[in-house]
Order: sequence, then structure tokens, then C-alpha cells
Amino acid sequence: MTDSFTIERQRNVCTTWSRAGWGAAGICVLIFASAASILSDQFIYGIGHATRPIPTFLILYAVGTLGLVGGFILTYTRSYTNRTVIGVVCVGIAARLFLLPSNLIQENDCYRYVLDGEAVVHGVNPYAFSPEVISSQANDAFRSDAQRPEARHILSRISYQHIPTVYPPLAQYCFAAGAALTPWNWLGQRIVFLSLDIATLLILLGLLHMHRKPLVYIVLYAWNPLVIKEIANSAHLDSLVAFLLVATIWALATIQRQRYRGRIAIAGVVYAAAVAAKFYPVILAPVVLTYVVVAYGRWVAAPIFAGAAALAMWLFYVPFLSIPFSQILAGLRTYGNEWVLNEGAFYVVSLVTQRFLPTTEFALDRLLCLAFVGILACWEARRLATAGPHIDALVGSAFRVLLAWYLFLPAVFPWYALGLIAVTTLRPRSVVVVLSGIMGLYYITFLVSYRDLDPQWNVAVRIIEHGMLWGWLAIAGLRRLRRSRITGFRSNP
Repeated sequence: MTDSFTIERQRNVCTTWSRAGWGAAGICVLIFASAASILSDQFIYGIGHATRPIPTFLILYAVGTLGLVGGFILTYTRSYTNRTVIGVVCVGIAARLFLLPSNLIQENDCYRYVLDGEAVVHGVNPYAFSPEVISSQANDAFRSDAQRPEARHILSRISYQHIPTVYPPLAQYCFAAGAALTPWNWLGQRIVFLSLDIATLLILLGLLHMHRKPLVYIVLYAWNPLVIKEIANSAHLDSLVAFLLVATIWALATIQRQRYRGRIAIAGVVYAAAVAAKFYPVILAPVVLTYVVVAYGRWVAAPIFAGAAALAMWLFYVPFLSIPFSQILAGLRTYGNEWVLNEGAFYVVSLVTQRFLPTTEFALDRLLCLAFVGILACWEARRLATAGPHIDALVGSAFRVLLAWYLFLPAVFPWYALGLIAVTTLRPRSVVVVLSGIMGLYYITFLVSYRDLDPQWNVAVRIIEHGMLWGWLAIAGLRRLRRSRITGFRSNP
């Protein structure tokens, strides 16, 4: 009886400590969001760059990261209940709502979103004009509307005004929805992408429940400071990509449950939507196609999926085909050929190609990085073919391909990781927690520029960012190798 009393007492103590841990971690997330919202009043476009409280924001971001790390660790203790899950979701949504009225913190992409959305609303093709000429060369209705003070305010804050829009067609429809909500105001964009963010959170919960995984895994997305900042504050388009990538996994998962050809076509349309939101999900094509064939059990699934995806992609582009397709891609080509910022592995590849390979008219460094990701995607498709139609295998392959793409990008912006984070929530990985935390260091680049510091500080930041990521991957790989050897040794005495 004494032993049972002692065990019960220990359980109560563990429950108390776990509740305290979850509470402390959630408070960290809420402190980050609420304080960042208050701090955003000191981030006014074009004013007081040198005095902006970027160091304070980084401290708050670290507090939010501490909350994420705490929640992630607690998922492994199995000390949670349904109330814990409800609390995690409520804290995540509350943190987002705290940032809803905030000023933009070191961000201006949404001004371009507003312009593109207004162009679509006014029947103007956003791919046909660059921002510097659209107000003078578009149709009469748009030219008249663009003379409003709030319109000139938006136009003056758009970067790279000589470059036409780079955003794919589905993104344009979302921009138009935001412009319809709040004409010539970026708040509508924030509302649209925050709504998609919350929808992503709900779909993730549904997928976790469908596949009998711990619902508390949602903490990786709900409490992630990178996700919260880049959507609830910065209103980034990648919220749409994350939503559609998760929706694609949902559509693919239903094929095995109900093997109808209509399910395959639906999955193809949803995947095409992800590519039409931002092109990079195309790197998952080998993995996705393989999963469709394995889940359906017949090769006929591949042409059905590909045909539905191709038709959907064409329909997405039809409203913008009043100009040549090459002109539609003009802005994207400029971005793909010229943008380099906060790069990690790409810098090493670029350095090697410049020193040891002959100069060509093609960007060999970019081609090599793209080729590596493509080869990895094909390798993961091969692995998936032997693993079978299991959701963990699909998520694992998608995780590795998306992570490789992110690590080898020429321009490594924090918000580009939103799709990776959303997908990995279905099978949490510690490296994504590390990535989410250290990518906040990206904002130091603005501090270096504003205060005329030595540019070598940016180099140091990149070394820390990417060095920690690669170091963590190396440690995780060695641990996995060690476990596999131990398992092999035990199974073969």
C-alpha cells in the first residue's frame, strides 16, 4: 500500500511539473508576440533606421524560441492531455491575434502584394507592367485609382520597382482578395494570410488525428516564433504555400483510404495549386508522383495525377495569358539569376565553381545546387517506392527534400521555411526547431546596414546560422548511424 501511495504521489508531482512547464513555455510565446506588437510602434517605414530596436526584437524572438523549445521537449515526456492540446492551440492563436494590429517589423513585401492585388481587381495584368510604369500605362480606371494618396503611399514603398512581379497566379488571386478587403492597404493581405495560417493549423490537427499521432505535435507549428512573426506580422505569401502543402498531404493520404480515380485527380489539382502559389513545391514532384502510384497500386495513377495537375496549372494561368508566357516569367528569371542573400551552402558551391570550374554563360553554382536537390528528390522517390504508402514515409521524404532546397538556396529568407515547418509538424524533427530559432539572426543584417557596421558581421552571422544547422544535422546523422549499428548488432549476435 505504501508503494502504491508513493507511486501515485510521484505521478502527481510529475503532472504538476509538466503543467508548470507547459504554462511557462506558453507564457514565453505570449510574451514574445505581445511585446513584439508593442515594440512594432518603433518600426516606421523610412524613419529612424539607426535607432530601431532590432536588438530588443531579437531578445523577444529568443524568448519565443525558448517557449517553442520547451513545448517541443515536453512532447517527448508524454505528460499531456486533451486540455494541453487545447491550451497549445489557444496560445498559438492568441499570439497571432496579438500581432494582428502591429506595424510591419523590417518588412515591405506586402506593399508589392497590395499593388498586384489592386491590378487584378482593376482588370490589369500584373505581369505586363513594372511598378514604376503601371500607374501611367495601365487602363484608365487603374490610373485614376492610383492617384489616390493611399495608392501613391503604397507605390512609393515597393522595392525593385523596375522588375515586374515574380509571384505565380494563385498568389495573385490571394493578393486580389486582400485588396478587396482593404483597398490600397496591406492589412487585407495580413488578414488573408493569417486566415490561411489558422486553416493550416486546423488541417494539421486533422491529419494528426487521422493518423493517430499525438495532437500535441501541433506545438511545432502553433508556437513557432518564425511562423508567428512571418505571417501574423509580416503577412508573407508563404502562408498560402504551407497551407497547400499540408492540403496536398491530406489529399494524398485519402488515396489509400479510398482508391478512386477522382481522389487522384483532386490530389493533382491541390498539388498544382501549391506550385501555382510559389514554384518551389515542384521539387517534390518525384516524391508525390511515386506516392500516388504506390498508394493506388497501379501505374495508371501517374498520368491521371499529372494530367489533372497540368490542366489545373493551365487554368490558373489562363487569365494572365494576354501577354507572352516568357514575359510572365520575366520577373522570376531576374530573381532566379541575381538574388543572393544570407546564403550558406550556396556560398561554398559558388566559391568552388568560381575557382575550379570554367566560366560559362550559365550560372553553374545555381545549376549544381538545383541538380543536387533534384537528384535527392529522385532518390527519396526510390526510397518511398520500397517503403510503401505510409504517411510517415511521405512526410520524411518531403522533409528531406524541402530541407535540402532551403539549405542550398542562394537567398535564404526565414519565411521560405514555412512550408518545411508545416510539413514537419506531422513528424517533428529537432533540426526544424533549431532552424526556427536561429533564423531570427537574419534580422541582424539590417542592424549592420543601418549602423554602418563592418560587413564582416554579416559573414559571422551566416557562419553561425548555417554552421549551427549543419552541425546539428551532423550530430543527428551520427546518432542515427550509431542507433542503426547498435540495432544491427543486437539483431545479429
